[in-house]
Amino acid sequence: MDTGSLEKRLGSLLGEVRGLVGRETIDSVIEGASKGAAKTRATVDRNLDALLSMANLPSRSDYRKLQNKLDTVQGSLRNLNRKLDTLSEALESSNGAALKAKKGSAKKRPSRARAKK
Repeated sequence: MDTGSLEKRLGSLLGEVRGLVGRETIDSVIEGASKGAAKTRATVDRNLDALLSMANLPSRSDYRKLQNKLDTVQGSLRNLNRKLDTLSEALESSNGAALKAKKGSAKKRPSRARAKK
């Protein structure tokens, strides 16, 4: 049998199968395969997390939880830093005003040595 004729027969047979099965069936097969792959991946991820937990090693979810906590702490520290800066500026401005007022209101008194003369 000639290879060219075998390829032609196989091609025609595939064409007939496509016509009989239809696109809807092929789409449902592909959809089922993708759902199965997703379930398998989820199972593998769960099993891997369990193994890492037994080995006392952090998993991706552990890293994500830790990152969220660090982000929260970092945000709180930024807010605290801003409040401290505002408070520091307010203290500096009030101290500066108090010093100016103190210098302006303080009159020079004669020294005791001069006052006794």
